[in-house]
Amino acid sequence: MTISRRQLLTGAAATLAAVPLVPAARAQGLTKIKFTLPWIPHGGFTHYFVAKKQGLWEKRGLDVTIDRGFGSGEVCKTLGLGQYEFGEIDFGVMTNCTSKALDLVGLGLIQPKATMGIFALAKKGIRTPKDLEGRKVGFATGSGDFQLWPAFVKLTGIDDSKVQKVFMGPPALIKALIDEQIDAEGNFYVAMGSDNDYRVVRYDKSGGNYTEGLTLRGFRSPYDVEVSRDGTVWVSDSQALNIKRFDANGKLLRTMKAGTSSQIGIGLDPDCNLWMNDIAQRRIAKYSPSGRLLATAAAPDLIAQDVVVGPKGDVYTYDVGTHTVIRFAEDKSKPATANVPGTITVSGGTAKIAYTLSCVACPSVVNATATLTGPGISGKAAGLKLKAGARNTITMKMAKAASGKATFKIVLRTNGRPTTETKSVTVSAR
Repeated sequence: MTISRRQLLTGAAATLAAVPLVPAARAQGLTKIKFTLPWIPHGGFTHYFVAKKQGLWEKRGLDVTIDRGFGSGEVCKTLGLGQYEFGEIDFGVMTNCTSKALDLVGLGLIQPKATMGIFALAKKGIRTPKDLEGRKVGFATGSGDFQLWPAFVKLTGIDDSKVQKVFMGPPALIKALIDEQIDAEGNFYVAMGSDNDYRVVRYDKSGGNYTEGLTLRGFRSPYDVEVSRDGTVWVSDSQALNIKRFDANGKLLRTMKAGTSSQIGIGLDPDCNLWMNDIAQRRIAKYSPSGRLLATAAAPDLIAQDVVVGPKGDVYTYDVGTHTVIRFAEDKSKPATANVPGTITVSGGTAKIAYTLSCVACPSVVNATATLTGPGISGKAAGLKLKAGARNTITMKMAKAASGKATFKIVLRTNGRPTTETKSVTVSAR
């Protein structure tokens, strides 16, 4: 199937969308198609699953995979990135996305009116838009409704600055409403590139309650928030496509680029390094707080949605393509490369080795043992205390100090577990 020009069906609230296609892969005579819903499966999407169950698509030569969505705003991007051929999307959101140079095509009308609204518990007394002022309203940033919030504000005349916005993942919205963590929830969208002031708020526990504390600003659409062992706060931004790191007092320490996907899932390992998904490269990647790439992990055609790191450093990610959680464990048989010079000089039976501890960001001081071994070469430095993220000088007494090839090895005691680094070096004895 090839679509050569953009077609938009005016007046549609929910629309079938697609990207211009090249012929799709075929399996057993069927054309494989990936289709994304705008949200989690519910009764409004029954027709898709009935068509698949009854083999209606197969009869027309199509092998269709149906995946859940994370909001019309996300459908725009996954279609634009080529992760799906077709999807259901709110028409207003689609129009907004095409204005941002996403090459989408509207194929058909599903619903004549958009099913959007703001929900609140009856006892909260929220009856009119004006009642939202001074309240906490929960939002899922990827949903289509959220992008229409500025228009809602303009039409109703409410003071947007008086509405406290709380951002969270879609599954948490209803629970937060029922538990009264928020006063209302509605997936009312903010247009891409909005100048609205989004915040990340820390709530401090006081007795059995939580009070609003530190507020972080400077976001276009916060997506994920993680707190490191050293107290620093990391926030991914699905619109700015970056990740910001703040100290415990709210000072911005660094801004890192985060690829092309708006679904920027992040996780922090026990050593305070950052793991993030990299959908474009079909992998997840580990970075130091300074932004240095430390490691990557990949699986066939991986589309990582989120990243979680276990207490022993194992990394877990949810793969949207296969609907599975994948666990990555460090391969102990392949140690990382130690950051030392290629040539180490031994003088008077002592080697002074410049070593940069880049794989660990916390704690600030790491205990370690280093060795240097090879034919006629033997040295050891124990009880080392090395500064994390800094250049250190290791003084090593040599039992044997011939010139030649050797292996430098360092074992770091990082947060209760050993981490080994090695490097092949040349020893120059004087």
